[in-house]
Amino acid sequence: MNAYLESGVRAIALGGLAMLAAGAAQAQERTDGWYVEGALTWSMPKDSAGTVANAAFPGVPPTTLHLVNSVDDGWGGLLAFGYRSGRFRVEAEVGTTRNDGDSYTTVSPVQVTRPQEGRFDVTRYMVNTHLDLADNRWNPHLGFGAGWADVTLYAFGRPAPAPPTVPPMKMIDGDDTVLAYQLIAGIAYDFNPKLALTVRYRWFEAADAETVDMRGERISRETSGHNLDVGLRYRF
Repeated sequence: MNAYLESGVRAIALGGLAMLAAGAAQAQERTDGWYVEGALTWSMPKDSAGTVANAAFPGVPPTTLHLVNSVDDGWGGLLAFGYRSGRFRVEAEVGTTRNDGDSYTTVSPVQVTRPQEGRFDVTRYMVNTHLDLADNRWNPHLGFGAGWADVTLYAFGRPAPAPPTVPPMKMIDGDDTVLAYQLIAGIAYDFNPKLALTVRYRWFEAADAETVDMRGERISRETSGHNLDVGLRYRF
């Protein structure tokens, strides 16, 4: 009886291993290869600290003005094209976000808050690497990306040194291209072997963008914040 039992256990074990091997081969066939992904982005950047060179204040020599620009939540999108081998993926991504701001606050040498019509646009060109932590219908993943970002800055309002009687004016209208990186964590749900729903969080940060204001003086702005992408991935 024990011999029959041992034979049955062996048969079941071999059958299970064969099923696992077949499943692994099927998963490999299902996931390896090229893919394209598109997503909508909810952008939640931090308020942007910056500087303005040679700001003029009554009774004070021209000095560097330190300020913080309010930046509202905004929207954007991305398109990525990549290749998966096993649980590793490499992709090229192009994405954009647009955020508005309605005020700025100077920190030094004076402290004042002024309304403004501000715009903060970022277009990024990234190379991302991902590690898929599972290989089934639910696939969490971690990733890292590096590349560069085109940052466009626009501000219309009243300069901080100007008295309230001065009408609002265009203060900044410039752009800069800077290095950038992002940290990624997400999850994908496979509808079928070809199509998946993707949700991912990205922390995006770029080097300070530098341009000039309408006086020709140098300004700088920080770029960083949270992003949530929701989209679809299609495997070829």
